Amino acid sequence: MIPALEPLFPGEFAAYGEWLVAAKAPDATVPVPALLEAGGLEPYLERMHPGFVPSARPAVVSQWSKYYFARLILPVATAAVQGWRVPVRPAHVGAAVGTGGDVEAFHLPGPGGPLEATPDGPFERFSHLLDDHLVPVVTAIARRERLSARVLWSNAGNYLEFVIGRLAEAGLSPRGVDDAYALLAASRRPDGTRNPLHQPVRYLDVPDGEGGRRSWRQRRMCCIRDLLPEYGLCGNCPRLAAPPPGE
Repeated sequence: MIPALEPLFPGEFAAYGEWLVAAKAPDATVPVPALLEAGGLEPYLERMHPGFVPSARPAVVSQWSKYYFARLILPVATAAVQGWRVPVRPAHVGAAVGTGGDVEAFHLPGPGGPLEATPDGPFERFSHLLDDHLVPVVTAIARRERLSARVLWSNAGNYLEFVIGRLAEAGLSPRGVDDAYALLAASRRPDGTRNPLHQPVRYLDVPDGEGGRRSWRQRRMCCIRDLLPEYGLCGNCPRLAAPPPGE
């Protein structure tokens, strides 16, 4: 973890901070722009799912993106909620890729710093995550891989909603958490364009199997992982009419 960031990741959130590194990048670190070039993902997709058939490629890319987004969004959003902006422009960021092809951490040019003033709304608080990083990365992957950008945005939004829920439960920086929920609730950005992170999940009231009711967290967009034979639908899939047992 970057020492300057340690106070932002107390207790149960310490693991998130380990995914942001400022030390000299090892040889296994890949510049993010290189991942976005034609064929840039190829060796890592093959490591993740050796010998996958071409028809399953969209699912492999979607699965790979989940690791990428989780390692990025969970720590960067945790810091942003607390008023700290981490530098994540792709041109200056490297991805540490593991032997299984998944992104394990990000190497940054530095720790960043606190916001100079109270953000003017959620889109300003999270502009470095949304505009500086996610927009160019999602756009490039969707174009290169011919995968719907909506699937990628859904994967990203799923992790953002997840971590905001954890931060809310922990009572960490309520104002920042409110901004994060406002970001997810907004259907439009301040300039009137569509917000790609709008409501990635919903909570449905369903029977609990014991005569009562409970809430079921369901994604709004399928991640298409079931195109890979080893996977079925996830327990939060919108294609399910009801939650599977134990979900």
